[in-house]
Amino acid sequence: MSFILILCQAKQNLQSQSSSIDFKDIASFILALVGLITLIFGLFQYKKGLLQKRSEQFLRMRERYVDNPEFQELFLLLETDDERLRNLPYKIKLKFLGFYEELALMVNSGLIKKEVAFYMFAYHAIRIWESNNFWFFNNTRETSSSEFNRESIYWSLFKKFTLDMCEYQKCFIQKMENDKKKLSIIKARFKL
Repeated sequence: MSFILILCQAKQNLQSQSSSIDFKDIASFILALVGLITLIFGLFQYKKGLLQKRSEQFLRMRERYVDNPEFQELFLLLETDDERLRNLPYKIKLKFLGFYEELALMVNSGLIKKEVAFYMFAYHAIRIWESNNFWFFNNTRETSSSEFNRESIYWSLFKKFTLDMCEYQKCFIQKMENDKKKLSIIKARFKL
């Protein structure tokens, strides 16, 4: 804003004193130009830093997700909603749900893009939500089984994240089907 004011003042000075250019006007113009370039460079660096921070956060989450041996076992059991999910320790299930709630917070805050969260993490979140066996656990103090209440407000962040990912999955599948149709039309048109 001050850059524009300085330019306007310099223009007025030039018009009023058409025969001479004042050193003060040139210095003001150069100073404003340097300030504008510095501001643009600073914004560029800020954006670059945010991108780096987002990348680091994603890599940390991916490492926690892929390299955790407890999660590896869960991945296998979730594929078929295996009844052995009921026997997994409560602590492991809490850790897994907690991971997804942290991920949901990162998506909500913009640290991780929704598309990236869907592509890299949503599959198992959806499997958990659809599982009948994951939400039960054997109570070690008694012989009976207990159940997580997946509708509890304490799991509302996980629920919202998972339902959002289910909606995103529907849109993604629809887009893929539309792209296939477009590709087949292009192939037919060009006889590929």
